[in-house]
Amino acid sequence: MATILEETIINLNAVPEPPYSEWKIKEHVLLPEEEFDLKKLVAISKLTEDHRGCISGNEYVKLFHEDKTILLANENILDFLVRHPEHIPENAKGKTMYFFGTRYHIEGKEHSNRSWKLWYPAGGNPSLHKKDSCWMDYNGLCCPPESLVIVYRL
Repeated sequence: MATILEETIINLNAVPEPPYSEWKIKEHVLLPEEEFDLKKLVAISKLTEDHRGCISGNEYVKLFHEDKTILLANENILDFLVRHPEHIPENAKGKTMYFFGTRYHIEGKEHSNRSWKLWYPAGGNPSLHKKDSCWMDYNGLCCPPESLVIVYRL
């Protein structure tokens, strides 16, 4: 089912096509299509002083899964925001945003997972850059404290 967002139709839960043949979908979070509200997209961080900026990718995602008041934004939301940067949460502009709602595993590499991140250049330049983000199952994800994860508040 598709959802109309300000006269734009997107399928929030379409399973994306992996960009490379060795990438396999590990997780794709489904979002509520019937009552989806762009105002509920927020950018947050769960990094604390305890993490000192570094945490394993799986442990970081687990922190978000434990929070039952949010859903991780998936790759479809990222693609929508690339086309409509005016909907990016204000606190995320000029920062790196992670979209952990769609995660991939690289076939044949035991400790390698990937997700997408979006970099919004400082100064409000609307040319956004969608990049793949390698993060490991062990202490390999070192996010700057200003990095944010896009989530949907329930």
